[in-house]
Amino acid sequence: MELVALLSQDNAPPAPITGPPGLTPAQIAMRQRMLAMQARRMGVANPAATGQVQGVRRGPSIRLCIWRLGSAPSSVWDVTIQPPPPPAPLPRDAVESVSVLGLCWSPDGERLAVRISITRVVHNTPQHGTALLTYSVFDGAVLHTLYTPCSDAPLHCAMQWIPLPNCSPKSQALDMLAHLAPLMPIQDFSGEKSRWVGSTQRHKPAGEPPSADRVHGKGVLASVPVFLANDEPISLLLCAEDCMLHAWLNGSVPLASTHTSHRILSVAASEGHASVLVDASRHTSTFLQIEHIPLPWDATTVHLARLSTAFSTCLAHALDAAFYASHAWTSYVRPRASEWHDYWDDLARKHGVDIVMEWMTLLTTAHASPACEQLLAQLTEGTMIAMETDMKRGLKWIRRLASTGIVPACERMLIVLNEWHGCTAWSTRYPPGSPQLAPLMKNIQSCHGVALALHEQVERELLALDEFYKWWRMEQDRQERLKCGDISPAVVVHHDTLSVLELCQRGFIAPELDALLGVPSTPTASVHGSRGASAANDSSNNGDVDEDESQSNVHANIEPLFQLPTVSYDSEAGIGFDPCAPTAHSLATVEEALAWLDTDPPLCATHPTDDQWRYVFHSPMLFPGPASTCRPRALPGDACTLLERFEHVGAEAARIMSGALMHTNVESRPCGDAWSVPSTLLQRDDALRSVPSDSPSSIVAHSQRPVTRACARSARAHVHMYICDSQVCTAHVNLSSMSCCVQTTQVPLPHRVLDGAVTPQLVHLLYQASRDDEETTRVGVWHLTDAAAASTAVPATTTPLSWPPSHATTKSYGSSVAASARGTSFAVSMDRRTLSTYKPPVHMC
Repeated sequence: MELVALLSQDNAPPAPITGPPGLTPAQIAMRQRMLAMQARRMGVANPAATGQVQGVRRGPSIRLCIWRLGSAPSSVWDVTIQPPPPPAPLPRDAVESVSVLGLCWSPDGERLAVRISITRVVHNTPQHGTALLTYSVFDGAVLHTLYTPCSDAPLHCAMQWIPLPNCSPKSQALDMLAHLAPLMPIQDFSGEKSRWVGSTQRHKPAGEPPSADRVHGKGVLASVPVFLANDEPISLLLCAEDCMLHAWLNGSVPLASTHTSHRILSVAASEGHASVLVDASRHTSTFLQIEHIPLPWDATTVHLARLSTAFSTCLAHALDAAFYASHAWTSYVRPRASEWHDYWDDLARKHGVDIVMEWMTLLTTAHASPACEQLLAQLTEGTMIAMETDMKRGLKWIRRLASTGIVPACERMLIVLNEWHGCTAWSTRYPPGSPQLAPLMKNIQSCHGVALALHEQVERELLALDEFYKWWRMEQDRQERLKCGDISPAVVVHHDTLSVLELCQRGFIAPELDALLGVPSTPTASVHGSRGASAANDSSNNGDVDEDESQSNVHANIEPLFQLPTVSYDSEAGIGFDPCAPTAHSLATVEEALAWLDTDPPLCATHPTDDQWRYVFHSPMLFPGPASTCRPRALPGDACTLLERFEHVGAEAARIMSGALMHTNVESRPCGDAWSVPSTLLQRDDALRSVPSDSPSSIVAHSQRPVTRACARSARAHVHMYICDSQVCTAHVNLSSMSCCVQTTQVPLPHRVLDGAVTPQLVHLLYQASRDDEETTRVGVWHLTDAAAASTAVPATTTPLSWPPSHATTKSYGSSVAASARGTSFAVSMDRRTLSTYKPPVHMC
């Protein structure tokens, strides 16, 4: 079975703006009016308004499709090539151009690599970048994206993907990970069905988890080298652009790039060597030359790449767990605590009392004030069940993520880094160790300790909430008996009074959990917006809230229940509290922090000492105390949330591991002297460019270069082919000796050659032959060692399939030909709407 990949431009006009399926035109118009009203209320532009500019100007979309050939040709899948998102949002007057420079099949035929160039013009300033997209041949899904900004966008490229021998040394760390229990998958709990009426609205994260950013080429994980599968066979993807030869191990792990003295036209590679055909033109004369480049890989590179893959997998697991833990805190626990805060504030304003003291008085004396009686009678059992279940559900999910997601992921990352540290100590074989590896391991150890502290604190919160709701229901029942005139029996206390007292005095939000999972990323971060009490009074109507409005900017729509004292995390300033009400405890804490800063060096301020760890794990009481004296239980010198800690770990690991894999310095050397080309080379634009109309001059719409093809015939023999006006030339490169030798051959042709392709045994030419004043397009095939058979034409052996659709155009400006490893030729005819398959005779294969 033969598969062929086809590129085309989709020039179909964009579909008109419509509503969801099933709506009548009147309902669609009403929906548009409601969107416009909501946009005006929020102070933003309505993107769905009629006649409004829809955003960045872009050219026609580029489509990639896979066809299955045979007796009944059929399309396997068809997708649109989407460039990676920009680092920052683009303004509406920006212009974006995408060029597909080339594509290449993996050696096993399961993946397809597409090299694209992106140019964005923002305020007349061009921004260039390149991206490598890896597609799955089975379903057309994007498996991996590598985006690299550059100063000048390349116009052409030559790609080749070769298999490599599996020579990775045995890894003790990977064997240990294989024998450990696999990490539990992180599941999105937002789709769980609620078991009670009046539950909160569907809790959906505002964005995708960090592990999904790798597919789009953004985020921390996109910069950490990783294999798509740790047990896949080793291969090497090469891409020659201008004067640079880039290399990716298995198509996803970037290796060191090689710079050549001239522009590269074609590349051929096999195992440890590559040969490139460069344009060494001088003045007005055309000269070509072959250069030899050793490939930047060995067994140690594969070993480090596998370790980096294992580390990236564990880091992605920890990032997802921290992301969903933060989401559970901000979506389940904090909103319900805000409802309690709103209820208490309403009572305090209405009755003019200190509501905290009123509840503490009720707890200690069993005498309820009018404010307490009002709230005890106001809250129904359904509301209590919804609030209690949401808070406990969120805390239990955080506990599960911390214990089964974050902690084991940190342990596995430390196992991998221990072996990486041992490899870097072997300087004669591995790249030298980075001085930042030890701080990276200490940061992971800190994340591990913080995750354990998070688990312990969540357990304390669950116990406290359980005691509080026990007391609340008991007090509600007692007040109802008193109103009915029943003689209240002796109160049987089923709750811990001290825990409930401390919870009422401190508040319903634990400062420790808020520091690790909460809203502010810095101590001075300002938070705006709050949830009104009216939105929380009726829990049964929460499902009617607009999901997009409730989930957008979830971190900015939540207000702390009380103002925490000012905490300085600067290692030079110490920890200080509000100077307006200093206490002996706060002054002692400041003196202790200053003394600690004087004894420890500044570089070690972020690493906790034994006394600080003892304070984290062994608190003297269930709760730190009232809100006026407690502070978040965070390590000194660090004000980051748990998710930010792991992002910092990922950034440091990406810098260390990428530097080790790109450490190899490879230089090219010429193979013999350059030779002149007497006639003009055949030139064409092999790239498919999507350029918007009226684009700036900085965007290139068309660029030609010589038509060259290359392949490896054996481990030490490569062949490069280029086409002139009346002849086809090949350069045979022999890399068996220390000084590689090049032998060129010229085959004259009486026809007009349109395109060519080369395989290890055959050369395929697409040419036009004149016969009886009629030009016909034919495919010629001959052996590389038999130039006399160059005029042998091969007829088409399969029925042409209709491709692409009528509104599309193909990749090239004229006819083109390609060849598979088995010698089959695929030719696109002149009308660019049919694809024909040609097979050489059996004696030629």
